[in-house]
Order: sequence, then structure tokens, then C-alpha cells
Amino acid sequence: MERKKISERISELASSRIIRYSKLEKEVGIYRRNVKRIVKGLSNPTLDTLLAIARNLNLHPVLFYDVHTEKLIADSLFETNSVDGLEKYVSYVFSEGRKKQQYSISSLAKKLNMDRTNYNRYEQGKTRPTTYIINRITEALDIVPVYLSRCDDGDEEYVVKEKVEDTDKNS
Repeated sequence: MERKKISERISELASSRIIRYSKLEKEVGIYRRNVKRIVKGLSNPTLDTLLAIARNLNLHPVLFYDVHTEKLIADSLFETNSVDGLEKYVSYVFSEGRKKQQYSISSLAKKLNMDRTNYNRYEQGKTRPTTYIINRITEALDIVPVYLSRCDDGDEEYVVKEKVEDTDKNS
């Protein structure tokens, strides 16, 4: 599974004409210069911005995959079409990924060169991470975030919905 930055994903969507900067500016309320900053990797969108773009394009804001099994880490209880639901999904992925990798909060925070309290706030959903923070944490946990993806019922890649802990049964 390939790890791509949000800037690369928006560039792909723009080059395939799925995203039009002017449409994002009008319908989502993101200034064209801000979208261009995201595409150039100069700015990292918040969960709010990511969700606004995804809603407008009828895409999932972010899906997470286990690097080793390439299976989707999801739970049908999460409504990722709201900021609160997306925040809970991200927190769940951080928490379950940390436990699967057998990190304590302190040891993971140390590996990330992040204050323990700050990491804990992301995991508890008390602070909303930017895509930059999501990338840092998921890389440490062997999880791949896939931004702005389609979810077609017939697409097997997105139909698999196993929790992280369920992947341990194969060991």
C-alpha cells in the first residue's frame, strides 16, 4: 500500500479534473491560494478542511489501512461525514494502532519526539490533528492513511472492515 501525502492526492484529483480550485473556493469556502499551498505541501489541512473537501467531492476524507495486512481499519460505528465522527475514527486508529504495536503512550510520544500530553490529547480526541500530525503518528504505527478516496460498494479494497485487533488472530 502506497503512502501519499494529502498534497499529492489533491494534485492527482486536480490533474484528473475531479477537483477544480474555483469550485473548492466557491462551494467549500477554501481560498484558491490556500488550496495551492496545500498542493505545494506548504500547508496542512485540518480535519475540518479535509472533511469539507471530501463532502463536496463525495469522497471519504481519510481511510486507514494496516501496512502488514493491507486491510481497512474501520468500525461501522464511526460516521466519518461529521467532524466529530472523523475525530473519533482518527482517535480510535491512533489508540488501537498504539496498542497493537505495544507502545505505551509515553514511549510512542518519545518516538514521535512529541510531548506525552500532546499525543494523549490526539488519542483521546481532545485535539484535532492536522494531516501532518496524522502522517507522523500513522507512520510510527505502520498504518497508511489514504486521503480523499472513493468508496464504491463493489470495490473490494474498501469493503473489508476489520478492527486492528482482529488482524492479530492470524498470528
